[in-house]
Amino acid sequence: MSSLPGESAECAPLEPECVLCGSTTDLSLCSGCRILHYCGSEHQAIHWPAHKSGCKAIKAFRTSYERIKSDLPNALEKDGFDWHGNNKELTNIFDTYKGKFWKIQSTRPYMRARFTLVEQFLQVKTYPAVGAALGHLEGMLQLCRGDNLGVRDYMPSLYLRLGRDQDCYDFVKWWQTTGQSSTYDWGNMDNPYLDVKGADAFEEADYFDTHFGVGISNAAAVTLLKIRLLQSLRALDHATASAGGKAPPTANEEVRKLVTSSIVTGNPEMMASGDHSVQIIKLERQVQGLIQNIAKMNEFFWPAMLSPREALASVPEMYAPGSKAHANLTVQQSYNSWAETPGAIDMLREYLK
Repeated sequence: MSSLPGESAECAPLEPECVLCGSTTDLSLCSGCRILHYCGSEHQAIHWPAHKSGCKAIKAFRTSYERIKSDLPNALEKDGFDWHGNNKELTNIFDTYKGKFWKIQSTRPYMRARFTLVEQFLQVKTYPAVGAALGHLEGMLQLCRGDNLGVRDYMPSLYLRLGRDQDCYDFVKWWQTTGQSSTYDWGNMDNPYLDVKGADAFEEADYFDTHFGVGISNAAAVTLLKIRLLQSLRALDHATASAGGKAPPTANEEVRKLVTSSIVTGNPEMMASGDHSVQIIKLERQVQGLIQNIAKMNEFFWPAMLSPREALASVPEMYAPGSKAHANLTVQQSYNSWAETPGAIDMLREYLK
């Protein structure tokens, strides 16, 4: 269990695999922490001495969260909320007060405990740990649309770490468009919420306000997403050129390893084409523009991404948009997604020269 997220400069992309040998078949989760995969009981037993303390810590945080969760009906009653006799099922609480958590004082310990559990999951760089963290954050946003805890800033990079590039782009676009509207009624649960689906990730990302820097985590995620698109299309075109002009076979495993965007791998027509020159030129310009805009949002962010040790070790604190503290927190939220995308940090370094 890593003490700091993203300590290495580059690491392999996340995928469901045995934490000991890397096998991707016949996997089962550790029954204790439920965020590490093993290919069998033998490897789980071998790894137990190294995993024991971390496993027990995760179990303790989960137990604390579950205790606070189970106490929600009593806490709400103390706040004066009538539960109509004995109808105190937790599912009814979440349905009845969906979108209104945090506004109700007695729900705040629950939201804090859930976020604390997420923070513990994110100390573990495995596919199920990141998936569990993202699942909790998605649930928290449904309970508190206004996002008083700022959990949305963690989510774009988590989508990318799980290979859910389209979900990342849809999420960011909603928050940077509808989510920034002064007329959006956050208290009306009938209003569409996070309803952008299948947005064009190749479009111009011209919806970031560089004057305030409040969308820096979103902008960093879109920059990485477009770098992944760029890497993928370059890899396909290079494979075509190497094959004497023939489009690369989509089943070629070596080619697929170089295609880092799930948006591309999920598009058979794009995978079968050997000429993406127009899109590549467009993406190169977009990446350069995003990098420049983020530098305007926060001058400390890109230097910290290239030399992240201080930022990753810093303790989160109150910050003003554009400050070094803001940059440090955003690095903590974003860095692993870059480190787990082969070649992304090197490409960033080239653009910043």
